[in-house]
Amino acid sequence: MTKDYLLCYDIADPKRLYQVRKYSYPFALGGQKSALQTPLSKNEANKIIKKLTKIINTSQDKINLIQVEQDPIVLGKNIDITYEEGIIIIWRV
Repeated sequence: MTKDYLLCYDIADPKRLYQVRKYSYPFALGGQKSALQTPLSKNEANKIIKKLTKIINTSQDKINLIQVEQDPIVLGKNIDITYEEGIIIIWRV
């Protein structure tokens, strides 16, 4: 079962930033640069945490993986994206 997460990061070094982006973006449905909406299973969330912990420098960089408990509140222009059983559904609101 998947849940929505918000993956946010602040990476000091450009090389590590590239590595974090390269690894994180395939999981993302949307977002802006360093804040990504990601539908993940508990297993995938743990996998991302382990991998990103190996990439970053914990004394200089910061990563937050926040589980969204309810449907997010979206203000402004929006493309609604849902994730159901391996299918991504996109529609304009």
